[in-house]
Amino acid sequence: MRNPTEEIVAELGYSFSTKQLELKKSTELDQELIENLRSSYYSIIPKISINSEIAKRLLKSQS
Repeated sequence: MRNPTEEIVAELGYSFSTKQLELKKSTELDQELIENLRSSYYSIIPKISINSEIAKRLLKSQS
């Protein structure tokens, strides 16, 4: 049985939220390069789920 992330962090006494940040744009930088980096960011960065047994054990061992 897999516990949702919210349940795990609540059990440890924490909470979390996710949101996308909007940062100020500079006119001195290559805007095309920045847009390419922004568009590929979420597909390149691995998503780490703490719904696994290994993650639960690691979190418990750190508390």
